[in-house]
Amino acid sequence: MNSRLLLLFLIYFLALGCSKDNNGAAPSISIKTFTSQVSSGGAFSATLKYSQKNGTLTEDSLTIIRRWYNHTGLPPGVDVIDTFLTFMPDMPNTSDAEFRVDILYENLYVDLGGEPDTIDLSFILKDYNGNHSDTATTGKIVILP
Repeated sequence: MNSRLLLLFLIYFLALGCSKDNNGAAPSISIKTFTSQVSSGGAFSATLKYSQKNGTLTEDSLTIIRRWYNHTGLPPGVDVIDTFLTFMPDMPNTSDAEFRVDILYENLYVDLGGEPDTIDLSFILKDYNGNHSDTATTGKIVILP
């Protein structure tokens, strides 16, 4: 009987030790609006929503990944960056916020014969503690020549 009582206490303490800690909660990101067509001289713009229990955007990083729909490969000698990394500015101490991301036309369009580019952009937040958000992805974006 004593061994059963000891086993029950061990299970109880194990269950207490496995409880979730909110300080390690991952941030969440979603897209509220985005520009679906970008013309020469313009810019892509997106409004993103952020939330994290007991967190802030200060010192977080934002990774933006471009995915091509109409390029099967770039010709030799054409160097294009498809991953952009930026750090979030100091923000008010809040666990949820909206912020805007702008990317100039010149950083999105690659002239490979005068055709429009079709891409999408994915956004991932990484907080100061190293927790990654889910990935928020736009729909198709057309970059006009």
